[in-house]
Amino acid sequence: MTCSTELFNVKNNTPLQYAEMFIDRYINKIPAPELSFLCFCPVGKVFNYPQGIVLRGIQEVCERNGKSEYKKYITDWIESVTDKNGIPIHNEHGWSSKDSLDFRQAGNLFFDLYNETKDQKYINCLDFLFKEMKNFNKTPHGCFSHNVAEERKGQIYIDGLFMAGPASVKYAVLSNDAELLDIALKQPIIMWDNIRDHKTGLLRHAYDEYKKADWADKETGLSGFVWGRGIGWYVAAITEMYEAAPKDHKYIARIREIIKELFENIIKYQSPKGRWYQVVDRADDPRNWIDNSGTFLILYAMAKAIKNKVIDESYTKNLLLGYRDAIENSTVITDDDFKILDICAGTTVGENVEFYYYRPRVINEAHGVAGFLLMCAEIDAMLKND
Repeated sequence: MTCSTELFNVKNNTPLQYAEMFIDRYINKIPAPELSFLCFCPVGKVFNYPQGIVLRGIQEVCERNGKSEYKKYITDWIESVTDKNGIPIHNEHGWSSKDSLDFRQAGNLFFDLYNETKDQKYINCLDFLFKEMKNFNKTPHGCFSHNVAEERKGQIYIDGLFMAGPASVKYAVLSNDAELLDIALKQPIIMWDNIRDHKTGLLRHAYDEYKKADWADKETGLSGFVWGRGIGWYVAAITEMYEAAPKDHKYIARIREIIKELFENIIKYQSPKGRWYQVVDRADDPRNWIDNSGTFLILYAMAKAIKNKVIDESYTKNLLLGYRDAIENSTVITDDDFKILDICAGTTVGENVEFYYYRPRVINEAHGVAGFLLMCAEIDAMLKND
C-alpha cells in the first residue's frame, strides 16, 4: 500500500491494538458460552448470529496476532453450543433453527477451524448448516427469504445477505458445489436489482415481493428508508463474497461493478467528521444520529475492497476520516474498561422514520462490537497488504 500506516495510528495505537484492547478487557469477564446480544452479559448457551458475529470479529483479530487465548475463547463457545459430532444446539423451528438465515451466520467460524485442524466435527456443522442451502425458501425472483415463516413469505431483508451469503459461498467452494455457488453469488445481484433506491443509489432496509407487509410500499414493495446498519450488512457481505469466490465465476464481474457503484454512493453520505447516520440520507434531520454499528461495517468493507483492488486507493482518505472519527468519538477507554458507544440496538423493519430515529442507542452491543473488531482487523490487513 502507498498509504502510510502511521496515518492510522490514533492516540499512539494501531487499529489492531485497539481491537486487542477491547478483547483483552472482556474475555476474562464472562465465559464464552454466555455471550449475548449485549456483549459479555450472561445469557446462556445459544447458537445464533449475535454470538457468531462477535466471535468472528475475535477470530479475524486472532488471525492477525495468533493469540491462543482468543482461539480458545472461540472453541470454548463452539463446544458449549454443539454436540460431540459438531451439530449445533437448535430448535425444530423458529429463529434458532434452520428456518432462519440468522441461525447460519455462526457457521463462518468453522471454515478456518477446519482448515487448521481438519477435525470432522467442523465439517459436520458446515454440512448441517449449508448442505441443503440451495433448497432454502426463495422469493419469486430467486432471493433467499429472510426466514420460512408464512408471514415473511416473499420478503427480503438486507441483513440476510450477511447472515448466509459469505458462508454459502465458502461452503460451495469447499464442497465443490457449483449449483450452490451460482445461487449464492446471485443473491447480492438480486438484492441490488430489487431493493435499491434509485434516488440515493443505496439500498432500502427490505422488500416484499407481494407488497403485503405493513412497511411495504403498495406499488414498489420497498420499505421506506435507507438504514445505516443495513447498508453496512450488505456492503460487508458482498465484499466478503467477492473475496471468497473464484474470480472467473460468471457473476464476479457484476459483483465487482456493484461494489464500485455502491461505494461511489456511500461516500456521498459520509458525514463531514467521517461516520454515517442511522438513516443514511437524512443528515439534516436533528432527530437523526450517528450509528457506529453501520459505520464500522462500512469501513470494514471499504478496507477489504481497497485491499482487494476492487476500489482504488483514493478511498483511503474516506477510510481514514471515518476510522479516526470512530476511534476518537465512539470509544471510552480506561485501564479496565472499553466502551463502544451509540450502537443501534437490534432492529426489524420500521414503518416510519421515527422508528429508526428512536431505536435504543446502546453500549457494547454485539452488532457494534463485531463491526469494530472486523474494521480494526481488516484495516490492519489492508495496511500490510495481506
